[in-house]
Amino acid sequence: MYVGVLSISRMWLIERIEVAVSWPCAALGHPIHGGVLVVGPPAETMFQPRLELLPSWSPVDVDGLRARAASAEAGSIERTLWITAVVCDVLDRRVVLIGGAAHNLYTGEYRPTDIDLAATGVGRSELELLGRHGFTDRGIGHRHIELPLRGSEPPVLVEFPSDLTDIDATDRVTLPDGVAVEVISLPDLVVDRLIQATDGTPVTFDDAVALLVATNGQVDWTTVLRLVEKRSAEPWLDGLSKVLGRARSTAEATIRRSGLGGRM
Repeated sequence: MYVGVLSISRMWLIERIEVAVSWPCAALGHPIHGGVLVVGPPAETMFQPRLELLPSWSPVDVDGLRARAASAEAGSIERTLWITAVVCDVLDRRVVLIGGAAHNLYTGEYRPTDIDLAATGVGRSELELLGRHGFTDRGIGHRHIELPLRGSEPPVLVEFPSDLTDIDATDRVTLPDGVAVEVISLPDLVVDRLIQATDGTPVTFDDAVALLVATNGQVDWTTVLRLVEKRSAEPWLDGLSKVLGRARSTAEATIRRSGLGGRM
């Protein structure tokens, strides 16, 4: 059952503002695609959503960004976004939030997950650079780095599982003080979850269906179908279209049973 995967009381407010110009990522001048996501939690919890477009980014030093992350609730998407901003600022390059944390952002779910980031050219020297700014580099053979924020809490795990090659578009997320980070677009995330589900395991398939149910009415299916067709050309993904069909049918059946609507 997938009913109840979206908790209205915890739902983040996400509003897309389409713009015809490129905007920088955090302190950088790298262009992004798509629109702008203005993000904030319910008014009684964390920070207020920002509804204005910022003409420029107001610099915040790395220590300030890390302090913001430490002050946020452990495991929250707010903390994840601040940590993404820290990495983006330290590495001085495009960094895109992907994976389970991006899933939490779009669905409003609150489930523990490592922070997966996509960036190009992150090697030993970049990990050592992050190590000089508060991260703990576990050394060769480890897939992640750690960021200790509070003495009483376990460190946050950050990984760089992929580069930017397979990301078709990103959205901009604005935080207080004009700090901005990039997150994988929802169509890209849907396709990523479907690709994971091609392994045939119930867990990855359930994750894909849960994302479709939680974001019902928000998914740009024209873009999803285009991306699925593009990725299906890769020999090891020739079953991707079938996975999409199964996941979409399962999600639609779940939505009908829950009384939340009909076809996607």
